[in-house]
Amino acid sequence: MRGDTAGLSNLFLENLQVMYYTEKHMVDALGKMQAKCINYNLKDTLTHYRDIAKGHIRRMEEVFHLIGEQPAGRKCEMIRDVIKEADDVIRKNPDACHGRDTGLMTAVQKAGHYGIVVYGMLVALAKKTGFVKEAGLLQLTLQEEYEADIMLVNVAKELNRDNALQYANV
Repeated sequence: MRGDTAGLSNLFLENLQVMYYTEKHMVDALGKMQAKCINYNLKDTLTHYRDIAKGHIRRMEEVFHLIGEQPAGRKCEMIRDVIKEADDVIRKNPDACHGRDTGLMTAVQKAGHYGIVVYGMLVALAKKTGFVKEAGLLQLTLQEEYEADIMLVNVAKELNRDNALQYANV
């Protein structure tokens, strides 16, 4: 790997591996979550977010190639916990309901915010260590995460309105 500082280069690689693991696991989890949603806009958003995550995986594979490393994941307990949380929401709400959708949305937003933090750090590390092209690729991913967050927030607002209406009509 090229770069000025071995420690920063190692941190870059480790976090790239973490996000590779994260995106791969989120692709599977998003498919399961999408299948359990009742809100059409949430289903559509999760499908779109899953497609975005697949693109992130391909882009990270390019970054791995550029730095001379084989694509590999590094276990991420945080994302495992978020996926477990989503599985628990599904298990505790076996019947389709707005509450289940809201719980799934919360899990997806947690994962997305984690991605924003780590991709932001990866961009900064890439620039600091001289990985200019890699920084550009990761900046695209970071921008997509910001855009996905806006979509998720808009659906969350809709879900909150639906929940309020559901309980107002009880």
